[in-house]
Amino acid sequence: MKPKYSVILPHVTIVNGEPNRCIDLCRKILLEAATMPFEIIDAVDYPDFYTAINESISKTNSDIIIPFNDDMFPAPGWDISLVSQCIPKRIVSTDRKSTRLNSSHEWISRMPSS
Repeated sequence: MKPKYSVILPHVTIVNGEPNRCIDLCRKILLEAATMPFEIIDAVDYPDFYTAINESISKTNSDIIIPFNDDMFPAPGWDISLVSQCIPKRIVSTDRKSTRLNSSHEWISRMPSS
């Protein structure tokens, strides 16, 4: 069964010389709080968040990709609101900017109309 969405979860294995203890808790809460079938793509030990996301996108198996941080702990049902706002060929972001592909398959940004 194809997952409804993919969560890319960048994290490091060592934090301040200690094993990363946030990642297990983050993964547990993600699994408990979700309402739809999804997959977690672990992006381990990349030099930065953006590299981790960009290099992990090809590993996803869904049309909706959600970048996450290992110190984020979502509320129950968090995925319902987010996934319901997803539109094909658009990026949903918290800053209310909309990005889409134009007819030449180039990314363009525009502010949504009110």
